Amino acid sequence: MKLSQEKGYWSILGIFIVIMTIGQVVIPVMGDDAFFINQSFSVDWLVGRYQQWSSRIFIEAILVLISKQLWLFRVFNAIIFVSLLDLLTESSFGRHIKGLFLVAIFFLFLPVTLFLSAGWLATSLNYLWPITAGIFVMKQLDKTVTAKTLLGLSVLTLFATNQEQVCITILLMLLGKLLFLVVTKEKIHCAHYLVLGLTMINVVLIALSPGNQSRQVQSIPTFFPEFAQFGLFDKINLGISNTSKVLLVQQNMLMLFFVTLLAVFAILYSKKWYLKYLSVIPLLVVPINIILITLTHNGYTIQAFSQYLLEKQSSPALSQVLQLVATLLTNDVSIILNVGFILIFFCILLCLWEMSQSLSLPYLFTVGLASHAMMGFSPSIFKSGDRTAFILYMVIIYVILSVLKRFYNQTEVTDRK
Repeated sequence: MKLSQEKGYWSILGIFIVIMTIGQVVIPVMGDDAFFINQSFSVDWLVGRYQQWSSRIFIEAILVLISKQLWLFRVFNAIIFVSLLDLLTESSFGRHIKGLFLVAIFFLFLPVTLFLSAGWLATSLNYLWPITAGIFVMKQLDKTVTAKTLLGLSVLTLFATNQEQVCITILLMLLGKLLFLVVTKEKIHCAHYLVLGLTMINVVLIALSPGNQSRQVQSIPTFFPEFAQFGLFDKINLGISNTSKVLLVQQNMLMLFFVTLLAVFAILYSKKWYLKYLSVIPLLVVPINIILITLTHNGYTIQAFSQYLLEKQSSPALSQVLQLVATLLTNDVSIILNVGFILIFFCILLCLWEMSQSLSLPYLFTVGLASHAMMGFSPSIFKSGDRTAFILYMVIIYVILSVLKRFYNQTEVTDRK
């Protein structure tokens, strides 16, 4: 029975690969894709890119080479995408067909702009491939690594961490893991040091790249002129605001499902009454934020609404409160959005801690948010749009799967009783 289940699982993965390979044929060449297709690969070209535009020399080397054979790219891209589905499924439910379809459904919740905003080819090589490689590397560190697999891990690490967001994410995850191993006095394998060292190589390449600095200088006047006057607090606020926009303002079904699942789990299984109430807060804040942003986009402001209430009531005390609200919040609702986001963030962390009784899921969720919030420090990342949220979405899907797994285990325990 187990053998039959395993064959069915791999057969479905194969079908997914075929369907996706064929489906990519209808996707047009657009955006950055046309640029890379017209480039000729050479060492001089890579050096020029590093000096003038980007530190992603490993990624762009493969991008230019594979862009000349689009049929080969489609096959590899389908395999890598399905590998990502497999990694997420195997990490949560094991290689089971139901788990695979569940992960596939969650991917349907992702916005199409995540993949097509700058071209399918460029987005896949710059986001899908490094993220998949990064997840594979981190999973392998939990297993026994032999000398034969060290070379493969080295290549994948160099490729994955060549992307800035993936680099910072892996660095934070690796440092957290090493700290855990030190505290628990467990053995740190040479593979951990290898991955850390290779990640630091890319950190240095990214930090010292003249191309990254040049691209930022060119991006500021074109895409974000105000960025030149931003201080540290403004950049942090920009990162938080855009992360909260992705999760709370846009029609994000994945986030809505996530906070609903946490609330249901806490209400049904938590023995702490305060956690039951806290778990419901995200479900209240999300629609409130959506309503406020929708009103603002349609020309309504908090000041105008407060003034309307002032005219309709006669209580002096209420008048003072409304006047204070109108004064503090002005025309911009970003304060409410950020406060709501931070409130949701801490509620989610408490729920994840209560559910897992460890720091692993809360830390992972925090790193996922940081991977997107870092866009506040880089106008070049900021202008990349929705695709910068790819890592965050993968983290949310993984956390959802972890919650569902614990939900399933808790239900089994209850049924046995």
